[in-house]
Amino acid sequence: MRAHDELHALAERAGSVSQVILVRLLQRGRLFRNALVALYVAAVLLALAGLAGGAGLSSIAAGLSGGGILALVVGCVLLVREAVLSFHVLEAEGRALSARSVAESEDPGA
Repeated sequence: MRAHDELHALAERAGSVSQVILVRLLQRGRLFRNALVALYVAAVLLALAGLAGGAGLSSIAAGLSGGGILALVVGCVLLVREAVLSFHVLEAEGRALSARSVAESEDPGA
């Protein structure tokens, strides 16, 4: 589920939302945004490197290529961190649902 959709789902059940889940969801949003920016920067740098290489500016092309590759690696690392955090959010929500289910089964009158 997209972080944006999850935020709206949490807003609908605001009384039962864990602060930890909300903080992690916002972290996911920031990680995803930063990864997207890094990937866009990588695309621009690699495109400029291609243009510089075509113009015979090999040292500039090499520098731009290195920057593009670095930005690509940073973007990928951020996406991996977002995926791991996403899994932690799912685990936390699963534990909360399980605890709520156990509490409801122990107190059927509530």
